[in-house]
Amino acid sequence: MTNKKKEHKFYIPDEETIDAVLNQGRNATKKLLLDLTNTVKELVAYVEKQNEVIQNLSDKINKNSDNSHQPPSSDGLNKKPRQTKSLRGKSDKKNGGQPGHKGHTLTQSNNVDKVEMHPVNHCDICQNSLQSVGIEKIEKRQVFDLPPLTIEIAEHQAEIKTCPFCGYENKGQFPEGITAPVQYGKMVKSVINYFTNYHFIPIKRTTEIFKDMFAHPISEATVLKANKNQNKNIDLAIQSIKEYLKNSKILHVDESGIRKEGYLNWIHSASNQKATYYGIHKKRGKLAMDDIGILEDFMGILIHDFWRPYFKYKNATHSMCNAHILRELKFIAENYKQKWAKDMFQHLLIIKQKVEQVRETSNHLNEKDIYHFERKYDEIVKEGYFVNNQVSNNRKPVNLLDRLSDYKKEVLLYMHDFDVPFDNNQGERDIRMTKIKQKISGSFRTQIGADNFANIRSYISTIIKNSKNVLEELFKANGGNPFIMESPEP
Repeated sequence: MTNKKKEHKFYIPDEETIDAVLNQGRNATKKLLLDLTNTVKELVAYVEKQNEVIQNLSDKINKNSDNSHQPPSSDGLNKKPRQTKSLRGKSDKKNGGQPGHKGHTLTQSNNVDKVEMHPVNHCDICQNSLQSVGIEKIEKRQVFDLPPLTIEIAEHQAEIKTCPFCGYENKGQFPEGITAPVQYGKMVKSVINYFTNYHFIPIKRTTEIFKDMFAHPISEATVLKANKNQNKNIDLAIQSIKEYLKNSKILHVDESGIRKEGYLNWIHSASNQKATYYGIHKKRGKLAMDDIGILEDFMGILIHDFWRPYFKYKNATHSMCNAHILRELKFIAENYKQKWAKDMFQHLLIIKQKVEQVRETSNHLNEKDIYHFERKYDEIVKEGYFVNNQVSNNRKPVNLLDRLSDYKKEVLLYMHDFDVPFDNNQGERDIRMTKIKQKISGSFRTQIGADNFANIRSYISTIIKNSKNVLEELFKANGGNPFIMESPEP
């Protein structure tokens, strides 16, 4: 048997078949690459979303009263100790009283209420009697103390006489304000106003103070009535305060949440160096401001912290609170590590320092300094945009940059008009007093109580700013003679 060699036949594909196979491979590769690309895009989007979540959580954790609008009370016990160093930098002034400051210390008085003599009856050495020896000199020591505190009861008696000629019964006239068989006097009412509205002492504790200090218990109803009556007494004074603020050149405004009848309300303040007005409203925005009735007619410079409803008042010139901007810049520099924020922080302080220096000899900066400061400001903003265009999800830095860019005039107004302060600290100090009231007393139980406090506190803040004695002016108001503000010159 012979072996036949097996013949192999080779298949040689034609050009059309080769193209078909190559196209099939390319399609498979293309599909694989598209699938990989879509997967990568999904992963990138997921990572970016997670980065945004992480950044938001980091922002929330690292935000405190030093680098945001949050009050110090929100820092909590677990956060790092609050940095008390001023964002505006170190002052050149030394600690303690400044040159020209009038000091106050306890000194002996020429007007004494009583003298208590301490005689020398015998010699300390030989024990001989000295009663017949004349006094050579005396050494004086004075003790300043309060006399026993007690309620003084004054009885008013009106005579009643019948005319023998016509038989008409005549009665003597009681002094004005003496209208009931038993009532509290103006000083008691004024002290109640003083305790509850100046020192924020709650109603119940006020009654306890009267019991302990004056040995005379009063009811909570008496406290409420005293404040209600005082609110009526100062009605003209409150109107004069509102008119004064309407016609002022500078007006600081601020608002803060406050509890009333178990719900969140808002206390709005409008103030300057001479007057303060508070209004409590259910709303925070323009509706509340219109109801309060100051900003609609205001045509001066309105200083605030960029709460947008304020910008709806077109008659006013607006100025931004740079203290708020400094805190936001500090936050961006610390949490986003962006150098432009630190540069802008320093630049605003440099402008402020220059204004303070020039103010001593002039009332405006020269054009060269203004041009230099504004150009540097623009360069820093431009650098900030460039940095954030390279990084996604930097919403907070971009929001601040937009504000610095769009409201450059409002941010730098203090550089152009020396009457404009660098910040809104006046407004913040005034609104802070009402927050202390809430911390002590919790909340207002009625709208009447809230309105009474707002008006009386407006009156007290205003008389303090005008260097008046608080208790004395409350006493005058209870007697129908409240302190009235005179409108400023236009």
